[in-house]
Amino acid sequence: MAAPHVAGLAARLLSGPWDDAARPTALALAQALQATARPIPDASVLDQGAGVPDLSAAARWLAVPRDVPDLVAAPVDQPEHDAIWFDGEVLPERIILRLARRDGGPDLAVRLRSTVPWLVIERGSVQTVDSAAGLTVPLRIDPASHLTPGVRIGTVLVEAAADEGLGVLLRVPVTIRRPMPPGRAVRTVVAMQSGQTGRETFDADSARGLRVQVETLSRDGLAFIALHEPGGAPSRGMPATTAGYADDAGILELDARDVIQGRYEVAVVAPPTSGVAARIVVEQAPLRLAGVLRGDSLGIIATPIGSTPVDAELRAELVGGWWRGLISGSSAHPTVLALPVPAWAAEVTLDLAMDPAEWARITDLGVTLRDRDGRLLQASPLTFAFGRVRFTPPATVRGDTVYVALSPAAAAADAEVTWHLEVEARYRLASPADVAGDRHVTVTLTPGTPRAVEIGTVRWPVAPGTGVQPLVRIRARVAAGAEWTHELALEAERDEVQ
Repeated sequence: MAAPHVAGLAARLLSGPWDDAARPTALALAQALQATARPIPDASVLDQGAGVPDLSAAARWLAVPRDVPDLVAAPVDQPEHDAIWFDGEVLPERIILRLARRDGGPDLAVRLRSTVPWLVIERGSVQTVDSAAGLTVPLRIDPASHLTPGVRIGTVLVEAAADEGLGVLLRVPVTIRRPMPPGRAVRTVVAMQSGQTGRETFDADSARGLRVQVETLSRDGLAFIALHEPGGAPSRGMPATTAGYADDAGILELDARDVIQGRYEVAVVAPPTSGVAARIVVEQAPLRLAGVLRGDSLGIIATPIGSTPVDAELRAELVGGWWRGLISGSSAHPTVLALPVPAWAAEVTLDLAMDPAEWARITDLGVTLRDRDGRLLQASPLTFAFGRVRFTPPATVRGDTVYVALSPAAAAADAEVTWHLEVEARYRLASPADVAGDRHVTVTLTPGTPRAVEIGTVRWPVAPGTGVQPLVRIRARVAAGAEWTHELALEAERDEVQ
């Protein structure tokens, strides 16, 4: 649940007729909402947290005086984390979890439970958190349960042994991810009950296009699908969509520009009314595409991936222009970027990137677009360190300026955060202009050997505008008709390989 929603629930609970002595603390409010939430059957802790909040039940819970202990838990080898996460094929024999009281309270007897059979809690279910030393809990993972690719999620639940009415005090997620095997095209099948989420992971290379196809196994099957980048953020190049049977299969396709190196996750969600089984096929481009711009002359560099030759038809098109800058500011007040919009721009895309270490100090970034007269064009919050904003500039803005107000919210109420943001604007033509007309170059790529070809001259159909550099898309059609693309922000007068 998003922070604004939780804040609204807390405000409703605090609006009751409390006197100052009985007013709930933040810890009590959080525990009331979690202890009385309605769990969603068969949903993991990552999908639902404690469940669906019940405001009335939470108010009744708060009406009874309770002493809520302030507990924290973390793996001993990763004390900065409150969850356990493993990627790959090798699992440790033991995981040591440490519990501690932050409130200086007395020793506390706790009951420990695991939600899945493959996650075993050693030393018994009832143990004691020492007021000074805390408690170390050995956990054992059954390796036989993780022999095949997939994502398994379990939870360690911590309750007060002497007061079941407090509810679960801590939920410690334990996630095991084993990726699909490498290859140009790999496939697997997932099956979910109604409302469940099936997950599969795979490793991707940077600057190498990829395509994920999800097809239900039954004609009446339907699923909701999404792709997540390494680190968990939604894929920057492809919004979530639906998947059906045969021609209605869902396709998540990324231009090589939007692919980053690391482990991606495909999430397939069954509808709330029925289960579904689906086939996932992951394809990665058999070649990498790069570009070199010398003056107005565009060269393509194609590098095959793997041990077999690749036949490809190469072509390129001018799709628009780009501008890039570094913006800085403070959370104390909005920072406004004056962004020129060329008269020919049919669409504008803003990519906003902040260093993850800086992002950890804010909760979200408000982005508001206005015209010269202050009229609102678009507003949206960004909730990850990378965000993308697309908008269609109205006729009154083309050839003029859009004012972009950037408003980060500090994670700590009494802290002022200084921030820096990389901004890239991409301006798109209404119709791409082919480089060298309809001509393409056919090449046979030898494994391990890059191939450079001159494709033609980049000619602007319109005056690009001051400071705007060419945005080019390279296309490669390979055997069986598959086409892969790489959109490149190139800089004239010097070589730029991306």
